[in-house]
Amino acid sequence: MRLLVYCARQWTISTRLMVAALGLRLLRGYKVKVMTAPPFNAETFPYTELAEVDVVYIRLHGIPDQPYLYDGGWNTAFSMDRLVHQVKELPKHPRIFMEGCFGKQTGIPAVLLKLGASEVVASTTETRNRPLTIGDAGKIGLAMLKAWLDGAGESGPLQVADNDVNQFEVMEA
Repeated sequence: MRLLVYCARQWTISTRLMVAALGLRLLRGYKVKVMTAPPFNAETFPYTELAEVDVVYIRLHGIPDQPYLYDGGWNTAFSMDRLVHQVKELPKHPRIFMEGCFGKQTGIPAVLLKLGASEVVASTTETRNRPLTIGDAGKIGLAMLKAWLDGAGESGPLQVADNDVNQFEVMEA
């Protein structure tokens, strides 16, 4: 089992805190890979790795109606066009959490579902997080990761409860 996390470099510390907060019990049997932008960007990110993982957590900025995600310096870190050209299928049917602002409005979740993701949870509005601690959006993402890694929602979409979860939407294939 593999967990891939791709985040803006400014969120590296809080991302590593989130992974640590998952705990050894939940991560037992998982290979975890944390990648940051930079050094990766839309041209160099290995999109094909998405086809090899079970869970993906993306912590990048989004802007409505733009098919890209951005790093902390607003450089393009993820491109829907590059995704479509490099990945033909997601055979492991990963669950994907997109924490950054306006993730759903980028169109990327729909493409991920079409490629084979079993479920994508993406923000519908502006989200808040912190570079050195786990912010509100990160707490929701952490709860989702814990539930997924613990086997919750195997037979359907996981329903997110409490906190300010109305800013996220669960989409399933």
